[in-house]
Amino acid sequence: MLIYLSGPYSHKHWWRRVKNIYLAWRASAKLWDEGHTVICPHTNTMFFEYITKLPYKSYIKRDLLLVELCDTLALLPGWEKSHGAMSEYWLAHKLNKEIVFL
Repeated sequence: MLIYLSGPYSHKHWWRRVKNIYLAWRASAKLWDEGHTVICPHTNTMFFEYITKLPYKSYIKRDLLLVELCDTLALLPGWEKSHGAMSEYWLAHKLNKEIVFL
């Protein structure tokens, strides 16, 4: 099963961003251990905001394309406080994807 892992990434404090990435990385590893293939945008583009000039909307647009390809959307705790995760949730819901809450 191909799972897209969604949850909070951005935060005004850099250390909280690092914690969000770490939590997503751990959840992704657990899902891989369970036999799934996981797309984890947290680790795919981590810290790109410091080395590219891409606007935030560009990341969300591309992430939504990946959600379309997945079988399942897995949501990390705190997802409802993330604008990006909310967008991913509503797209998955619209496409009748399986949605699981971690």
